Amino acid sequence: MVQNLVEEFMSHISQTDPTKKEFNEGTRSPKFGPDASKVLVAKLIDGYLAEIARDPNLPLSKFVNLAEHITSISRPSHDGLYRAIDMYLKEHPGINKSERKRICRFMECKKLSAEACMHAVQNERLPLSVVVQVLFFE
Repeated sequence: MVQNLVEEFMSHISQTDPTKKEFNEGTRSPKFGPDASKVLVAKLIDGYLAEIARDPNLPLSKFVNLAEHITSISRPSHDGLYRAIDMYLKEHPGINKSERKRICRFMECKKLSAEACMHAVQNERLPLSVVVQVLFFE
């Protein structure tokens, strides 16, 4: 159900003309637009991913399908996504190397905060290639 809502939201946003800017009559400030709503939805989905990641019966495909619907542009910071990925890896220690890489492919290391980078560098659950990327951008 959540995945359907996210798909519907993203298709609606993609149909919106990003070049149009709406302004409030009195203040001439931009209204709450598609970019702001994308960021809010991304934060909400990242929090949801962190919650469902705790379910030991959650298949990797469901986690990945939901994570991939939120574009990188919608996430100014990838800390929430990193927390969700870390939680999933913690609760699913039996997943193999290729599955670990698959789950991490949505995370952009350059968009992690200094605190998240410090944690990621010491995180033994992450694939080595991700740790190297974090070190590179740190």
